[in-house]
Amino acid sequence: MSFSTSSVGPPTPEPEQRPAAPSEDEDIARYLSAGQSFSSDFSEPGPTTDELFGHPDLSETTFEPSLGPTCGNNVATANRLARRQKLRPYQAKELESLAKSSLSIQILHLLVEQFATRNRLEEFLTSQPPFKIKKPLADTISSYALAVLMSEHISAYKGNMPTDCVINLIIKNNVNVPANLLHNPYALNLVKLAVGEELTQARARIKRYIGESINKDWAIPNLALKVIEGSQINVSVATCARIAIMRKVYSKLLNTGKKVGNDYWNKVDDVTTLERILRLQRRQRLEGE
Repeated sequence: MSFSTSSVGPPTPEPEQRPAAPSEDEDIARYLSAGQSFSSDFSEPGPTTDELFGHPDLSETTFEPSLGPTCGNNVATANRLARRQKLRPYQAKELESLAKSSLSIQILHLLVEQFATRNRLEEFLTSQPPFKIKKPLADTISSYALAVLMSEHISAYKGNMPTDCVINLIIKNNVNVPANLLHNPYALNLVKLAVGEELTQARARIKRYIGESINKDWAIPNLALKVIEGSQINVSVATCARIAIMRKVYSKLLNTGKKVGNDYWNKVDDVTTLERILRLQRRQRLEGE
């Protein structure tokens, strides 16, 4: 009698057959069989992939800003700049709060501050009394105007050059000049008008003295003393040379029977320009020898 060596045990269970996951095509087919269709002209919104496959909708989710490393760096930079510029405590606090805000809030804050500053500046300017040229400044303009016309370095007696020279001298020496002259267009324009009028009057006096010197046969030094009378200008050889050119032009116009009119100073400018060119040519010729 023989026995089998294999032991009899419980039967091995069959592996569980799980249903296969539906494919994407089957999902779409099932969606279509439900009586819905995709709109070809997109006039009506179709289902989103989140609705089809069950992903959560995050459109209504809100996110709170977190104090990340970038924001922390902004705060540190703000505190460092506040200490460097020696801001007041409340200013440093506002700056730190602004550093924690979003970029749009920062831009809006800066625009508001700019508009507020502009409004305060306009109120300050409108509250000031209108600028007027007082006697000390008028005396300074008169003194510098004559000094410029008697200078040997001036290249033109008419035009913008003498006016610009007087303005530059007044600002450079800061004599009886308002502190905000360069930043106040209204005041600067008034000063320019005053300088132009003073130069016109000074040229008229010089031309009148030149005509009187010809009639009374004054010497050039005496004419120079008459021109600079009441000023702090010293009579020099260069001053006498310039006045001699002015009287030469005046005498030439009288000898030719022409009237000494408004173009007199233009003719003086032409002669001084020619004299300057000839002097430069002589200097170059002497240096070349």
